[in-house]
Amino acid sequence: MVDHSQSEQFCLKLDFNLCHLNLTNQIWMFRKEGFHINVLEDNEQFIHTKIAHDLWNHTTLATFIYAKSTREGRVTLWNSLTRLSESIQEPWIIRGDFNIIRSTTEYLRASQLNLSSIMDFSSMINSCDFSFLPFVGSQYTWIGGLGKVFCYIAEDYFKRATKVEPYDAEALNKYASFLWQVRKDLWAAEETYLEAISAEPSNSYYSANYAHFLWNTGGEDTCFPLDSPDNENDA
Repeated sequence: MVDHSQSEQFCLKLDFNLCHLNLTNQIWMFRKEGFHINVLEDNEQFIHTKIAHDLWNHTTLATFIYAKSTREGRVTLWNSLTRLSESIQEPWIIRGDFNIIRSTTEYLRASQLNLSSIMDFSSMINSCDFSFLPFVGSQYTWIGGLGKVFCYIAEDYFKRATKVEPYDAEALNKYASFLWQVRKDLWAAEETYLEAISAEPSNSYYSANYAHFLWNTGGEDTCFPLDSPDNENDA
């Protein structure tokens, strides 16, 4: 759980003017100068607001979501959104983390899905007559089990960093570790470790990291004393 002092620090760092938090402090809304936010309903899973701007001649309803991770908890949210929709006649934007998808095509491991939860979500969407805005980019952007890190986005930035000339050994070394520990692609990781060494051949740090990689990924028969009989015979 965060407190208001933390949200204020982020507000300043991100160059916003004000931050609104919901009653559980789990939903943060940052705004710039000129925007005016009127909170109509504050809920543990959403903030329902009316937004205006100094340059607009209209207002817009906006609801910001952070849904619970259980089906039972989300059903309460779906009921609340359905209730709100019954009295809304003006433009209404809803965005946030719904913690569920609306179709099995949105998830790579369809066998692990809770179809009842998907049906709950789809039913609410139909009841409220919501329309989805088109998106740009990869359909699959999150990988579970990695501390909610956007793995594909991280790799995209690694690739950008490693293509900048002159090549940066630190960027290559970090990308190699990502390929090894996250992607489990040992061949690509080894190649990238070697590129890091080539970028700074006099820096023992990158050679040591490569040795650490080899020690952790090589088989037992690939590691033996330098003065072993096998070596003497080969000589």
